[in-house]
Amino acid sequence: MATYSSDLILGIGNGAAAPSVAPGTTRPVYGSVSIASNTSFGTTDTLPLFTASGPSMRLSNFWIDFPALDGGTGLGMNLVDTLATPTVIVSASTTPRAGGIVITSAAGHGKIGAAVAYTTNTTIQLTVNTSSTNTTGASATVIYFGFDLLED
Repeated sequence: MATYSSDLILGIGNGAAAPSVAPGTTRPVYGSVSIASNTSFGTTDTLPLFTASGPSMRLSNFWIDFPALDGGTGLGMNLVDTLATPTVIVSASTTPRAGGIVITSAAGHGKIGAAVAYTTNTTIQLTVNTSSTNTTGASATVIYFGFDLLED
């Protein structure tokens, strides 16, 4: 199992805190994940993006900009949280194969999907649901992302 952490996750170990949001407001969170050249992804690999904190934080909308991550046609990724019973926010996206952007706008009064409120710290991450061949190109690639966090 390999973990490819974002700059926000790596920063937490260096004194940075999980993003917090004042009640009744929205806060943008932006980051990136660097992927080494010629990387192959297995179904146990994870790409932690950021940690959402409680007591009542929700995802309002987001975008993820993928470079081409698969030299073949197999790669699929999920966007999930790390709750005891994980919430699948995006299931089996094939966008990371050849690259492109996955985007969503506010839904259900600014709350995505089942309107999960994160009452404790949980990590929002990409997981691999279909393994890949190695990344296209010989140079490192970067996944960029942005999320709007809403506090009720």
